[in-house]
Amino acid sequence: MSGSFLDKVEKVVTTVGSLVMRILGPCLVVGLYALLSVHVYAYFTVITPLLKNRIGTPLGIIWIIVALSLVYNIAFNHFWAVVIKPGGP
Repeated sequence: MSGSFLDKVEKVVTTVGSLVMRILGPCLVVGLYALLSVHVYAYFTVITPLLKNRIGTPLGIIWIIVALSLVYNIAFNHFWAVVIKPGGP
C-alpha cells in the first residue's frame, strides 16, 4: 500500500519537475541574451567613448574588435549549445 502511494508521489514530483524545467530552460536562455545585450549596450555607451580619450583611436579600435569577437563567440557557441541535442553532431 505504501509503495503505491510513493509511486504516485514520485510520478507527480517527476511530472511537475519536468514541467518546471521545460519552462525554466527558455527563460534562462532569454535571460542570458538579455544580460549579454545590456553588457554590449553598456560597453558601447560607456566604455567606447573612454577608449578614445585614454588609449587613442588605433588601440581603441583594436579593443573594440577584440570585444566584438568575444561577444560573437559567446552568442554563437551558446546558441549552438542550446540548439544541438546532447550527443549530436
